[in-house]
Amino acid sequence: MLSILVMTAESIGIDPRTYLRDVMLRIAHETDVAKLTPHGWQEHFQAEVEAERDAAMATSPSSSRGRWNDPPRWGSRDSYR
Repeated sequence: MLSILVMTAESIGIDPRTYLRDVMLRIAHETDVAKLTPHGWQEHFQAEVEAERDAAMATSPSSSRGRWNDPPRWGSRDSYR
């Protein structure tokens, strides 16, 4: 059953990990099971999940380039930290 959900999600362009994670979070509270199928999830929840992911990535400290994200320059003091 799980492999069918994964293959269906992949065939319609959904990242299976994103889909399965979100469905596992919603399964206890969603009353309409059809919304939890890959096609139903894509129609009802995909845009919301992607918007939340994009917002989280925009505010993530690793998303901005800065001193701590730059690779060390060999031969400099930073390369020994």
